Amino acid sequence: MFKGISWSSLLLLGATSAVGLMAGCGDDDDTTTTNTGPTGPSSSSSSDASSSSSSGMGGNGTGGTGGMAAGGNGGMGGAGGAPDFTALASGDVLSNHGFETFTSPGGQPPFDPADSWLTFAVQLNPSFGELGAYNNHATQADGADIFPSTDPFPGLNGTRALKVFGVAQNIPMTTTLSHTLGTVYQEFTAGTLPPVGSQLRLTGWAYHASQDPLGTESQAYLVIKCFGTNFTEQCGAGGQKSTPITSTTAADGWVQYVVDLPATNADTILIQAGVEFEQCLSGTACSGADGAGAVFFDDLVFSYE
Repeated sequence: MFKGISWSSLLLLGATSAVGLMAGCGDDDDTTTTNTGPTGPSSSSSSDASSSSSSGMGGNGTGGTGGMAAGGNGGMGGAGGAPDFTALASGDVLSNHGFETFTSPGGQPPFDPADSWLTFAVQLNPSFGELGAYNNHATQADGADIFPSTDPFPGLNGTRALKVFGVAQNIPMTTTLSHTLGTVYQEFTAGTLPPVGSQLRLTGWAYHASQDPLGTESQAYLVIKCFGTNFTEQCGAGGQKSTPITSTTAADGWVQYVVDLPATNADTILIQAGVEFEQCLSGTACSGADGAGAVFFDDLVFSYE
């Protein structure tokens, strides 16, 4: 994701507090399979068309219109009615937007990484460092146990969803954690980049499970990041983020989130769209309990016009 980016740019990128969509962190869940996705840009339209719930977003260096959350669709999950946020004229340009197709890294269903998605992790504090692939995510099958309980996972659409949690995993609750970001995303450049001046929109559904709730220092969100030459940021430090899923977010219901940006600028040569998990969001070390929890995402839609 940040190959070639300077550490100073990355530090600026992550230093802003995440205002995004969902968080999942610090599970000592042994089902944490790594998804690094393909190495090239993902540009094909999604064949997983169960929800047309994207929202416009563009990176124009001046910031976006902010994130919002739509009403939920029932305490126990399920597809519910039509999405509240609709896609822009392009339609969805993500591949595998519902996380239905996956590659098993070692016969560990139902916790297998989704195809077509890239990942990256970075530590911001106490010392800055690129951590490489973000390993603490997986796809969760509908009906599979919600860690650490045996309660079945109530999927939204299709048969799987994305689960994200903290970069620090398999840890005692007393262990001190560091400030980290983990991102699952697709990117658009060259022939797949929306035209200059495009409005961009990213939408997605999130589920915060009471069986594995977020700690007070965990959050997750939808994010759009825009870069120019030498990874200069073109849509705000850290990108534009949706309303975050936090420890105070209501549990056990699917809710749709959106982040919109008004227009891309001529300096934008790379756009990334996806979800991000922030651990120890206050910027200092936090306990394992405060950095714990997970969030599930499904039916992301990225569109422009």
